[in-house]
Amino acid sequence: MANDLFGSAIILAGGKSSRMGFGKEHMEIAGTRLLCGLADQLRQVFPEVLVASSLLSSEDNCGCPVVPDTFPGLGPLGGLHAALKQAQSQFVYVLACDMPNINLPYVTYMANLIRTAAVPPAAVVTSSADGIEPLNAFYSKALLAIIESNINAGRRSFVAVLADSNALVVEESIARQFSPDWQMFFNINTPTDYAFFEALCQTKRARA
Repeated sequence: MANDLFGSAIILAGGKSSRMGFGKEHMEIAGTRLLCGLADQLRQVFPEVLVASSLLSSEDNCGCPVVPDTFPGLGPLGGLHAALKQAQSQFVYVLACDMPNINLPYVTYMANLIRTAAVPPAAVVTSSADGIEPLNAFYSKALLAIIESNINAGRRSFVAVLADSNALVVEESIARQFSPDWQMFFNINTPTDYAFFEALCQTKRARA
């Protein structure tokens, strides 16, 4: 991927994790911190990997620059805003620290959609039966003004920002060609999710 267009990725790691009971940025799978594993995978494709968090320190960042929120207390949208401002590339890949299954072929597919579009979209997101999947997505720096306008108007959702932009939406039927089981959108929200994913990883290791 061209560094000036697609050289940056953001891991959002600043949530309150109220359902989990502890900061999800510290989750471990088989003794490996999930955040660090995600960063290592993203470095295969992106020269710059940022962690958007007002909770982590520069010593607790898995080797990634930590970007604190410019607008504290706004959740993921505040993290996206701060990291988009700092990111070096025009388009930035974004996922959360509790999304363990990166699908690199789908990441490449979304980047190619941007590259070949007659008019570059402000974002590339995916639709599902539950609505828009705002993460595992690309966002453009062109969205910064729209994000700030929404924040100033008291709107904090990704969906509101996307509705104000020329976002490109990939249909679920196409996305499932890359992830038939939809695991690339699985996120670990609760201890039950955590136990499920740990058991799944143990099964995969046993079969290897």
